[in-house]
Amino acid sequence: EYDQTVDLANVKTPTKESTNTRVFEFAGWSNGSKIVESIKIKGDNSLYATYSSSTRYYEVVFKDYDGTVLSKQDNIEYNNDAIAPENPTRENYIFTGWDKDYHNVTKNLIITAQYKAKQIGIKVVEKPNVQFEFQKNTKADLSKLIVVYDVYADGSEKETKEYTTDI
Repeated sequence: EYDQTVDLANVKTPTKESTNTRVFEFAGWSNGSKIVESIKIKGDNSLYATYSSSTRYYEVVFKDYDGTVLSKQDNIEYNNDAIAPENPTRENYIFTGWDKDYHNVTKNLIITAQYKAKQIGIKVVEKPNVQFEFQKNTKADLSKLIVVYDVYADGSEKETKEYTTDI
């Protein structure tokens, strides 16, 4: 009604959709020159929704193979790079890199260290029921007697033909 004061705190607030790069929050109603909390009705009135905006930040967490947090960065701006920690070390393993790209970040990320197991030994298995005859001044072919496996830190084994021995 005319000459009535309307409290704008009770007026439904509009939303402005945030983007990947910016977050928008309703700041209040403006009469065109300043934010107002109430308005006195004296005819037609125009009010404008105003918003504050801030840069959107993302969290990037670098973890080791066992879940241990190596680095946590919670202020990476949209499309910027995270900074990887020093390459981690693990006994009997070789660090091979990270499982995800941490450049041009556009979402929260958990990035895990990747490793390759080092060879830690060999396993020699004798073939069953084999008889072997050695001849003087000839090269012995031991592959008829044994199978040799490279043994890795992760428990895996791989047959190899690359070995030497003295007889």
